[in-house]
Amino acid sequence: MYSLSTIIISNIIFWLSVNIFGAAAVTSFTPKKVYSHSNIIFRERPSEHKIYKALKVGRWKDRLPVYRHNVSVFDRKRNPK
Repeated sequence: MYSLSTIIISNIIFWLSVNIFGAAAVTSFTPKKVYSHSNIIFRERPSEHKIYKALKVGRWKDRLPVYRHNVSVFDRKRNPK
C-alpha cells in the first residue's frame, strides 16, 4: 500500500503533465488563423471596453512582457500597441 503523500504527489504530477502536454498538443494542431485577433471569439466586446477604462489598462499595458513564439523570450519592447 502506498502512503497518502505518495499518492497525492503522483496525482499532482500526472494531472500537471496531462494539462501541459494536452494543451500543447491541441494548440500545435490547431490552425494559426483560429488565434487571430479578428476572430469573433477574441474580439473586444462593448462591455469589455468599459472594464478596460475602469481598470485603466492603457496606462499599464505597455509595461507587461509579451511572449513571441519567434523570439522565444518575454520582451516589453515588442508589445503591440
